[in-house]
Amino acid sequence: MRTFILASCVLCAMGFSMLVGLPSARAWRFGGDDVGSGGGLAEKNILQALANLEFYSKLCLDGVRCNLNEKERRILADILRALPQEKRNPDLIVFASEKRAPGSFIIDGEPKVARTGNAVGHPIYVNVDMLYSINRMKYLEPINLSQAVAILIHEMGHHVSKATHAELDLLGVKVSVLLQARIQSTPVLPWSQEIEATIVQGDEIESFPQILLTVGDELWDLSEGFRASVHCPVFTMPVPILPFPDLQFGKKTPLGVVYHNVHWEKGARNEGAGDYRITGNLTHVCPTGSSKLSLVNSFLVKIDFSTKMSGKKPAFDTQSLRITQAYEPWYKLILFNF
Repeated sequence: MRTFILASCVLCAMGFSMLVGLPSARAWRFGGDDVGSGGGLAEKNILQALANLEFYSKLCLDGVRCNLNEKERRILADILRALPQEKRNPDLIVFASEKRAPGSFIIDGEPKVARTGNAVGHPIYVNVDMLYSINRMKYLEPINLSQAVAILIHEMGHHVSKATHAELDLLGVKVSVLLQARIQSTPVLPWSQEIEATIVQGDEIESFPQILLTVGDELWDLSEGFRASVHCPVFTMPVPILPFPDLQFGKKTPLGVVYHNVHWEKGARNEGAGDYRITGNLTHVCPTGSSKLSLVNSFLVKIDFSTKMSGKKPAFDTQSLRITQAYEPWYKLILFNF
């Protein structure tokens, strides 16, 4: 049995167009010994779900589309109230294996993905044997972030209520489904999650997205660097010829942004090592007297980074990250290639 303890720190952010070194970036790292090739990606999602469970759960609790009944609403609210106490246990999440300890995850005659006690702060034991499956491309496929949230909601529901397994399953699914509607996940290859970007958009206009980058067995939270990189221009003088940028004067900090239509513009070719670029449209909420979305697809945010190989896995080059807001309006019709 191996215990993984969540560790986090703050991403260093400098300016709105920056080259960032990441010695203290928020990252989760895992070994692959428990499940073989690809091990650690599902564990990473469990810990990411724990770190942001309040944010993810409030999307459901504060919204109307979750269709919670009164009992479900009460349980979810109790889970959120108990969350600070839960997190005081550094060994709250314990990854174990039913195969290595037969019977440890058998409940009502069936193997379960997790088990716990009935008190706040009791360890949640997660069965790594049920966190992965082999897809048709023969890649190891871990549970995703929204599924991890459903698991934690179920288990923490036992800490604060006497609800049945079926009731907590349904509550977890409701939170998971609404979260999934707020997530855009875009892997470089659709059958592999070794290099993948995940964007979680909030449920309010004045909010900023969570930007998560998976590289190999590591998860990097780029949210703070992304937020520091975006801005509302005060005045723009158009220059209708590429590659010359428009002249922008002054900037304001936005009240929030939406990052959408996110896709991979550049990807490495030699088995995961090389240069990558993520590009997406940016919609601002600028402080102009009223909070309104500026629905202009001419604003982009480009996230550039490089990877190198560490054994058989790609690894993030922490000195390569560059997050840049760009402005590419439709009237850029003339292109000079110098």
